[in-house]
Amino acid sequence: MSAKKIGPKRPENLKQTLADLWSYLWKSKWSLFAVLLLVVLGSAAGIVGTYFIRPLINDFIATKDVVGLAKMLGVIGLIYIIGSNCELFLW
Repeated sequence: MSAKKIGPKRPENLKQTLADLWSYLWKSKWSLFAVLLLVVLGSAAGIVGTYFIRPLINDFIATKDVVGLAKMLGVIGLIYIIGSNCELFLW
C-alpha cells in the first residue's frame, strides 16, 4: 500500500498558473516596486546600522572622543530612523 500524499496539490498547468499570477501582480507594478524598494532599504538600514556599532566603540568610545561619538550616534540614529520608516510604510 502506498502512502497517501498530504498537502496542497500542484496545479495542472504550472506555467499558466504562474502567468495568471504574474498578470495579477503586474496590474499593481508600482506598488510591487515600492514594496520591494522599501524592503531592501529597511533591510540595508538594519545591516548598515549594525556594522556602524563596531567603529563607534573602537574609534570614539575607546578614545573618549565625545564630539566624534555624538556625530556617529547622529548618523546611526538617522540610519535607524530611515529603516524604521521603511518598515512602517510596509504596514
